[in-house]
Amino acid sequence: MAKMFISFHTAFTVLLLCAIVTAAFRFPPGEERIALAPAPPPEGIRTLGGISAEDLVRNVFAEGGTCDNIFNIAPIGNQNGIGYFDQGASTIGLARGIILATGPTGNAIGPNSATDRSGNFQDSNGDPDLQLMATYPVKDAVGIEFDFVPLDSIVTFRYVFASEEYCEFVGSIYNDVFGFFIKGPGIQGSFSGNAANVALIPGSNDFVAINTVNHQQNTAYYIRNERQEDANECGIPNIASPYSQLIEYDGFTTPAYSYAPAVALPNLSHQTGRLRYSR
Repeated sequence: MAKMFISFHTAFTVLLLCAIVTAAFRFPPGEERIALAPAPPPEGIRTLGGISAEDLVRNVFAEGGTCDNIFNIAPIGNQNGIGYFDQGASTIGLARGIILATGPTGNAIGPNSATDRSGNFQDSNGDPDLQLMATYPVKDAVGIEFDFVPLDSIVTFRYVFASEEYCEFVGSIYNDVFGFFIKGPGIQGSFSGNAANVALIPGSNDFVAINTVNHQQNTAYYIRNERQEDANECGIPNIASPYSQLIEYDGFTTPAYSYAPAVALPNLSHQTGRLRYSR
């Protein structure tokens, strides 16, 4: 089972700037120091379901964004795999956002107490675009789709990919995949309706999946969090992960930006965005 965490980038930027200002503060020479209480322990990620795709897109994904109109918002797949998360800064580097999962979103909550926590939705409807990237028939596809009118030439979003299939399924036919497909004027991609997948590993044309970013490939963008049993099965040294009490998933990517080309025309031509995820 796997998860996709998505956050609009400006929320994280504000958090980062506050951290920099705090870290840069120094007392003047000779001024009396005041003892400070120890820093509180890191907070584990929290999730909340039962929120409509409409609310998630308008109030979380596009909050403060550059889209004048957002419409035709619709969930894809089992809605128990679509929700809201917060308290993610200590773990995945995103404070809050949307979570897409191939099982109940609550399975993301730490600690990492299982080698393979899952929640099969028994959905074999598949997805034609994800199937182009998958190595096995797509199951439990989950996502959100919407149309929007951009006000800028670039639309940016930030995401983290996490999975319980790390590390034991790396290199196998079982391959969690994620895509952010966007179509509209001027976009000539290879997916449905000439859509392009803009969720790619930085500096490459590789899509995001457990077989493309892991402990062996694109390691600069991967964070290990597997249990000792999984590490032993994979033949890799066991590590004491600082995240094992904060999140269930056995591995996840560093936060990545995706840049979607947008065309704002006088006649308000719109574009379609689809966030989709499957196991």
